[in-house]
Amino acid sequence: MKHPFFAVSLVCAGLLSGAAWAGPQAHPHGDHAAAAPAQGEFAALDRNHDGFIDKAELPKDHPLAPHFGMIDMDRDGKLSPAEYDAGLKMLR
Repeated sequence: MKHPFFAVSLVCAGLLSGAAWAGPQAHPHGDHAAAAPAQGEFAALDRNHDGFIDKAELPKDHPLAPHFGMIDMDRDGKLSPAEYDAGLKMLR
């Protein structure tokens, strides 16, 4: 394949969109027990409090930093809470 990045992007897009279609999952410790830490981390990273994390707000040593372009599905240069959560799930 001439463009391996394109193939990787398609695979990631499929994984991320699959997570969106899967809907909420039941958690044995309550409905939102697993989401709370990610939401708190998201809020801490969102330094300008605009509801998004742009590339400058994401620390260079953050596990998602090298994957920012793939996680930013709508290519607006910032991560929404849904994109951030999907990215974290992708790393697991």
